[in-house]
Amino acid sequence: MMEMHCQSYRDTYGLRSRVARLFSVYGPELKKQLLWDLCTRLSAGESPLTLGGSGDELRDWTYVHDVVRALDVLAFQGDEACSTINIGTGNGTSVRDIARGVLNAWHSTPTGENMLGFTGKGRPGDPFSLVADPSRLEDLGFEWRMPLHDGIAAVVRWFRAQSVAEA
Repeated sequence: MMEMHCQSYRDTYGLRSRVARLFSVYGPELKKQLLWDLCTRLSAGESPLTLGGSGDELRDWTYVHDVVRALDVLAFQGDEACSTINIGTGNGTSVRDIARGVLNAWHSTPTGENMLGFTGKGRPGDPFSLVADPSRLEDLGFEWRMPLHDGIAAVVRWFRAQSVAEA
């Protein structure tokens, strides 16, 4: 709906705008989303971890520092009066693989499947796959810098450092 409002204001008032569609943003300081939830539960000693859905749901995980860089590119590039651009890598990663990555970073060694379970029931309205088409962003010369594995490890390190500081 907001994209339609932007288009309407362009047509009516000549206002230039850019709409950024963000995909599964994660990183240090973000206290929502799956990674924060997993770290909180691991810190509390919960095992096994049981998550909703099948674990096969795909999301396009985007590291917060890369997202900020992408927004900077959008603010200063492109000639279109009104445009919508996906801020996503175009790479779908399953919730199961993200959870395994957090578990492995938390324990510093690969963990077994018995530490992770899924209910098989997703939330109503959640799509199975939510992955960006990054072509318009890439046309502006944008390149992602943070590999997913390294980003997950950075979140775990940040969470643990924060927990120690609060103790």
